[in-house]
Amino acid sequence: MERFGTLSQQDILQIENRLNIRLPDDYKEFLKDTNGGIFDQSAATPVPVGSLDEAIYPDVLFGIVEKNELDLLYWNEKYSDELLEGAVLIGFDLMQGFIVLMTGAENSGIYYWDDAYHFAASDDAGNMYRLADDFASFYKMAFGGKARR
Repeated sequence: MERFGTLSQQDILQIENRLNIRLPDDYKEFLKDTNGGIFDQSAATPVPVGSLDEAIYPDVLFGIVEKNELDLLYWNEKYSDELLEGAVLIGFDLMQGFIVLMTGAENSGIYYWDDAYHFAASDDAGNMYRLADDFASFYKMAFGGKARR
């Protein structure tokens, strides 16, 4: 993965304050080490989508960067009226669907938001699919391990 740099603990606190959310430790460690990044598609593997016979191909994990299309705060502020409580948009897949981190106690984990209805099963009543229990598990599925430095 081509990372965007690193973030300090203060940077992460500013993200949490701006989004009014507490991020899980595994995701904060990822942001500290990489500040997000772009997946090398030759090294990425498809991530199965919940109970569907579908998969996504992670493309970008957002960071704090100048380009809006890669910036965590930009996307979360842009979609703030549409997001469920405790949801944080953390990336895109190749189809430009969102990878979502849910921080609520009941639904915590990583999900795929098929906002463009690419999957036949997606409709207005259901287009969020569980991918993993936590960020570390999702990243391992997508890349086979920890972020490269």
